[in-house]
Amino acid sequence: MSDIHTTHANNERGEQITWRTVTITDAAGEEFEHEFRELDNGDHEYLGEGEPPESAIEALEGYGDE
Repeated sequence: MSDIHTTHANNERGEQITWRTVTITDAAGEEFEHEFRELDNGDHEYLGEGEPPESAIEALEGYGDE
């Protein structure tokens, strides 16, 4: 199960930046948050260490399709 929260802010040049926080709930009910920055082309850059979990990527790919 996952939930996505979107945050918008302006940088020092007045350009809007969008972040998405993907909260993934595992089988034990534990929640893990993964942050991504939305790029100009609509892709997302993972802001955490290493590689993002596949479940977070899948949640982002399906975001907005509903």
